[in-house]
Parts: sequence; structure tokens; C-alpha cells
Amino acid sequence: MDLLEINALLQDIETNQELLRMKIGLWSAWPILRFNLAALASNLAIDTSEIRLSTIEHISHSFHDAAGFLRVKHPHILLYVASSNRVEQKKDRYKDIIFDELLRYIPTYFKIENINNKFYLERSQRALYPSQMTTSGIYMISNLLSRLRRPRSIDRLADSFFASIQMVMPTSKISRLHIRKVLTSFYWRKILYRGLLHRVKPRILFLQTAYMNHALVAAAKEMNIKVVEFQHGIIDRHHPGYSWTSPAVVYKNHMPLPDLIYVYGDYWQDELSVNGFWNKELRSVGSLHLDQFRLQHVSLTSNNSISSNTPRKIVVTTQALDVDRLISFFIEFNKYATLPVELFIKLHPRESNRQPYDTAFRDHANIHIIAGHEAPSTFELLSSCDYHASIHSTCHYEALGLGKPTIILPFTNHERILPLCEQARGYALLVRTPAEMNQIIAQNRSVPHNISTYYFRDGAVDNILKELHHELGGVIDIRNPVDPQ
Repeated sequence: MDLLEINALLQDIETNQELLRMKIGLWSAWPILRFNLAALASNLAIDTSEIRLSTIEHISHSFHDAAGFLRVKHPHILLYVASSNRVEQKKDRYKDIIFDELLRYIPTYFKIENINNKFYLERSQRALYPSQMTTSGIYMISNLLSRLRRPRSIDRLADSFFASIQMVMPTSKISRLHIRKVLTSFYWRKILYRGLLHRVKPRILFLQTAYMNHALVAAAKEMNIKVVEFQHGIIDRHHPGYSWTSPAVVYKNHMPLPDLIYVYGDYWQDELSVNGFWNKELRSVGSLHLDQFRLQHVSLTSNNSISSNTPRKIVVTTQALDVDRLISFFIEFNKYATLPVELFIKLHPRESNRQPYDTAFRDHANIHIIAGHEAPSTFELLSSCDYHASIHSTCHYEALGLGKPTIILPFTNHERILPLCEQARGYALLVRTPAEMNQIIAQNRSVPHNISTYYFRDGAVDNILKELHHELGGVIDIRNPVDPQ
């Protein structure tokens, strides 16, 4: 089954069996599991063993965490950030593309960093706005407590959830033990996060992927701290982290979900509101990151004349899925290309093994392999390309937002992106064969502004600051931003 089918099954069982009524403490337990189980059942989980910290490294960071914890002074904003978001360089410093543009306007903040890829650690040490803590200490202690003690109520919950899932997906890899582990981890991490938040006392929590951080969200809401999620990736009516339906509304106050979701544009607000669950929580604000590159894109394309002898620049963003099929596709594409082509294959930030690509393309001088943590960044590549290609990726929408046509490759889970072909007809295109792709790139296409802004609203900084001004009153001075020292 693909992800769309699995999501539909999960929606059915949670409604028919009233799974949302079962709780851990104050909180409905089903949302804690839902996305995790969907990823397992659809075989979309990525092996991250090569990019994770060792135990010794976690211990080392935990000492730094303790120092940061002791120095905290009640900031206005607590930010939960990811190391892999530092993908743009400003002079000799690295910038978090999700949040840092806002910090020029916010008097006090505290960052806690999830080191989700150790190859970005050097960038964290040269951060434009450094983090005061990492999650290493919290994760280590919660994992230890989970092994030592698990409330009996969690065992009963795990048994119930496992039985429900087995009824509709009897051949899935989901185990009772895994469900217990996820629920126990939530239990202990929420307790630890409450201790952190009691010390920090922020007014607002910013984070991304709230559907993977339920313990932090629940702890914040228990302490009346407003939780604001910034969109990261594709969040639509079928995403297992967001695809709640109208019957779930009666449980909403007991679900560890954000109070507000800042989405990229009207398209995403329309998508999430379709199922009848999300409503006043959604704010269409734009993307801080994409806005910066829109201006760069205008200057690049205004001086760009394309002739038949000019190589077509194609950016391929990978998903760490179907690697062998993707490689075979582009070997054939390159072999029979009817125009000069420069191909830039940008690996997913969580894809640590570049060896298959290097080996396959070592004799292809026009094909360049770029690791997720290496320059140039994805947006730098997209800003100057003629076409983008991927399987199922936010980059499809980001390319459109930057005025670039995007190509959907026919591999695992590409069905999730197919509606885009109708919505952005002529600018989002499915290709089934390398020959079809060669025909498409021979045409010059530029995405109209009204399509770009439907997916990514203009003016993200102003839009977000207006929202924050409502929450923080006169604390924010939009007219006088302060650059980091």
C-alpha cells in the first residue's frame, strides 16, 4: 500500500474505533503514534544511522546543555530548531532558514537544537544565531527512564492500538513493542520538557514538524505557552500528521497539536481545511527562505538568454528512495539527451551514502553530485536552473514558487504529487520515461507569478511579524531590526 491508502485506513479506524478517546494523562495518545505508524507501514522510513551522534557525542553535548539551561533568562520566544536547517551562509556564519530572519526583530529568544544530522555540527558552531541547548540531554535521560520504568497504563494502550492496526494491516511491520516504546518516550519526554519550560518561561514556542514533537507541544500547552508551528515540507489533506477529519474535532482540546500553523500560502491553507478539522489555526504567511531567493531569481532570469547551444540546467533533489531506479533513469536520459545538459543531483539532508551516485556517474562529466550538507544549497541551485525534478518533495512546490517548472519522476510515492499536474498545468509535469523528459526540457517555460504566489505568499517577514505583534504587543519593533553581532 502507498501512503495515501495507509492514511485513509488510519482515518477509518480512528473514527470507527474511537481511538482518539484513549489518553496518556491529559492527552489523546493516538496522535503520538499516527505519523510514526504510517511511515513504518509505507516503508518510507530512512536509515539515519550514519548521521546520528554516538553515545559519547551525546554525553558531550549534554554538558553544554546543562550550562545553557542554567544561563537562561525568561525569553519571549523559545525556538525548537534542527541542525540541518542551517543551509545558507552569510559571510562566515550559517543561517537557519526557518527562523533566523525573524530573530532580528525579537528582543530575547532561547534556542534548543535537535542535532538531526551530525554533518551539520560545524555549521552549528558557526551559527549566525547560536543555540543555547541541544536535545541530547533530554533524549538520553528520557531513553534511560523509558528502559527503567513504563507505566502499566501504556501497556494497555499499546495492546489496544496494536489490535486495531492488526485488523486492517495484518502484514505490516508495526509491532506491539514499537508502540510501547513510542508512547513511553512521550511520557518521559513530556515530564522533562515541563521542567525545561518551567525554567525558561517563554511566551511562545516556535517549532516545525509538531507531529514528531508531541511531548514538547503537550508540555507547552499544559503551561499555557502558545505553540506556533512553521510549515516544513508538504502538509496536505493526506499527510498523516495533519489529515484529521471532522469527527476528531470533539477531541481537539485533548490532542497535542499546535495552536497556530504558519503555512507557506493559500494553497496549503485550502488543503488543510478540506477535511473539516483545521480552521482558525491556519495562517497563510509565506516562506522567509523563499522570499529571499525570489529577488535573486528575478535578477538571474532578467540577464539569462537561452539558445540551443546553452546547456539546460536541471536540478534533481533526491528522497533517499528508489536510488537504483533513479540512477538508471538519468544514465539513460543523459545517454540520449538531444540538448546539452548540466545535471545537478542534490542529495536529501538525511541521505548519508553518496557512493552509489559517485560510482554510477563518475564517467559523466556533466552530472554533479552534491551532498545535502554541501554547497551550493538547494535554493541556490533552484534559483538558477531551467527545470527541477524529484519524486515527491516540497522542492516541487518551491521550484514553482521560484518560477521554475518541475518534473515528477515515476517512482515510489510519486502519486502523492500528481494533483499538482492539474493545479499547475503545463508547469508541473509527470514524466514516465527518459525520452519524455528530453522532450519536455527542450521547451522554455516560466511559471506565472499568480501560480508562484498561490503556493508561497509574498512578504513573509511582514506577514509573520504582524501575527507576532498581536501575540507579543509592543515587544516587536518592525522598523528597527537588529543584526547579530
